[in-house]
Amino acid sequence: MFIRYKNVTALLILVTLLLGSCTSSKPPISEARKNYLAHDYSRAFNETLKLATHGNAEAQYALGYMYYYGLGVARDQDIARVWIYRSANQQYRPAILAMKKIYAVRGNQYFQSLN
Repeated sequence: MFIRYKNVTALLILVTLLLGSCTSSKPPISEARKNYLAHDYSRAFNETLKLATHGNAEAQYALGYMYYYGLGVARDQDIARVWIYRSANQQYRPAILAMKKIYAVRGNQYFQSLN
């Protein structure tokens, strides 16, 4: 039994090391940001979409921004609001501020629960 435990522990350590070596040292959003700043909006959109669908609040906000202004994707303010709202629900401050601006004109009450 003790030998199996050592083998399982060694296997877990090996898997952890392999997974660690496969990942980049850069934050996941940095590559998308680099492409956005280079005005390669199509590539930035695709990279941001991957991160946003996995729950990254910063990427969700960025994706909403890109949809809102039509950067790298067809402009769709309804989808933009959905992504920004998801980010705001994770307490991402820029998204909360954006939601307040978006709904200020409408007098919508959606953002009150975010305060």
